Amino acid sequence: PLALILALIRASGGVPVLAHPGGYRGFDLESASDWDLGGLEVFHPAHTPAQEERFAAWAAARGLTATGGSDWHGDEGASGAIGCRGVGGEALAALRARCRRS
Repeated sequence: PLALILALIRASGGVPVLAHPGGYRGFDLESASDWDLGGLEVFHPAHTPAQEERFAAWAAARGLTATGGSDWHGDEGASGAIGCRGVGGEALAALRARCRRS
């Protein structure tokens, strides 16, 4: 099912990005090496500086766009204030360049 989901994202013109990899217990980032990702959420309020450094290096080594965000899901599920984490316009430009329109 994962391959199908990634293909559907790409077919619709989107760019698959793995969100907050530091938040998945027992998740081995290397298992995502073969996924057809376009980006990795490196900067997230729940990530430690060491995780962000590791994620940034992992993304760069694979040519992925490093993304980030506050991941605010409302007051009940807030992991940070809106806009507390983010990236510059170069990340948005890189994601736009990765879009594959069918």
